[in-house]
Amino acid sequence: MTILGAVVATRTLARWDAQEFAAYLAATAAERYATGRERDPGERKWFRSLAWFADKEDFYGPDDRVRIGFSEPTLERGLKKLEAAGLISRKRILVAPGTNRRLSGPRNLYTNNFASLRAQVGTGTPDELKDELADEAEG
Repeated sequence: MTILGAVVATRTLARWDAQEFAAYLAATAAERYATGRERDPGERKWFRSLAWFADKEDFYGPDDRVRIGFSEPTLERGLKKLEAAGLISRKRILVAPGTNRRLSGPRNLYTNNFASLRAQVGTGTPDELKDELADEAEG
């Protein structure tokens, strides 16, 4: 899994609730297993079913992947919040990206937009960051 520095540096991670954090972990895991790697982490597309993440029945492969034991409703609520914040987008598809094979039913194609947070990261020195954090702690 990848936790982008910008997610931490912008304090976005600190503002998330458990649902948003669960959805973020799922989205970054899905990126890792996505076939198209033409984009950097934090901005890749994926179309996994939400059941794929916990996969209690070992229905989805590969067998060696790490399962994420969050319920589908938790992930869905988190994804909706991340979508409202502009950090994930989705659209309905009927064919698999890259192969153009027809899917057994409609699926969501998600695009991670976490890399967009990089533009908000300051370029201050470590001492400036230390002072800023101290100021926030005081008040």
